[in-house]
Amino acid sequence: MCSVMGHDAAIQDLVKHYRGLGLFHSLDTMEKMQNRVLTLVSELKDSSLLLVCSNVERFDMHDVVCDVAITIASRDHRWLALGQEDVFEEWSNEDTMRNYSLISLHYAKVSELPDEFNCLNLTFFSMHGCGLEDIVILGELRNLEILDLCGSVITMLPKEIGQLTRLKLLDLSNCSYLKVISPNVLSNLSRFKELYLYLSFYRLEVEGIENPRRNASLDELQHLSCLTTLEVHIPNVEAIPKDNLFLEKMERYKISIGNEEWSLYCEREMKTSRILKLKISKSIHLVNEIHKLLSRKIESLHLDRVEVVREMFYDPNVESFRQLRFIKVLSYNMLKNLFPFHTAKRLLQLEELEVCNCENITELVVEKEEIDENDILKFI
Repeated sequence: MCSVMGHDAAIQDLVKHYRGLGLFHSLDTMEKMQNRVLTLVSELKDSSLLLVCSNVERFDMHDVVCDVAITIASRDHRWLALGQEDVFEEWSNEDTMRNYSLISLHYAKVSELPDEFNCLNLTFFSMHGCGLEDIVILGELRNLEILDLCGSVITMLPKEIGQLTRLKLLDLSNCSYLKVISPNVLSNLSRFKELYLYLSFYRLEVEGIENPRRNASLDELQHLSCLTTLEVHIPNVEAIPKDNLFLEKMERYKISIGNEEWSLYCEREMKTSRILKLKISKSIHLVNEIHKLLSRKIESLHLDRVEVVREMFYDPNVESFRQLRFIKVLSYNMLKNLFPFHTAKRLLQLEELEVCNCENITELVVEKEEIDENDILKFI
């Protein structure tokens, strides 16, 4: 798998592909998956099969090693992997194409895809960083389970992609040119498990505003009973359905909501699987959604100028703060204290708490309630 990801590849993408291929059945948390991949990458680096990068979150491979690995993958696993300098002229050869189970066009110089695909066994297709724009033909790959379009230059996800009813993972992250996701494409993908839209698509429509809709909406995710992983930036709060269902069943999510996007990952959060970042004004309906996310054991919470800080931390019914590991609160001058004691006691996994530009804050934990002499605050 490392060989088809090209140079300067991200470990997070490797984790994503391994999970999508179902190679992590025995590992039940993102941290375990991450650690497993980090161990494998470290062992390969120690064996000089992978190269060390300046960024610890990435890896590289020597051209000779990469070529040998791709040859083995092609021979033993029926994989086709094209790099930046490769030319492939066998698209129309039915005997050749029908055998492939994986095709990777990682930054490949491919100007167009064939008029038809004779790849009956194909389950994995990647055009990561590829310059192709027209992907309508991919709708014929009915057995496809993983579609990686990360960093591609597509401007539209066509309605034909909705025919991929076996699809489990769709990666549209870093597709900065993507303007249109055809309506009802996402809702047709009934086996969908993982959707990655971060640093990509910001035009989610509000259901009921445009009739008929010209773009995708979050309401489409309501119908996807298998969806458990979502990475997305939602600039318009109103795009979140009021009678929400999909957020409650998320096992892994990295979501930012508000009128300004910021970097999704920082080094300390790489090992967390549930991240919520908010930069919004007060909204009663959204407060309820935040609490639903919290009930799913959120691990990292970032609040920027959020007026619902007190409502969140003072709610006696929210029981899942026990999983919070990172909290960041900034730029909210109405805040005088952060937690009541009964909330602070739940923060058993807290590793880092950062409060910035909250000029009127006087204490982190307020002691207005009666405290038993045996009550002790313990943080990691």
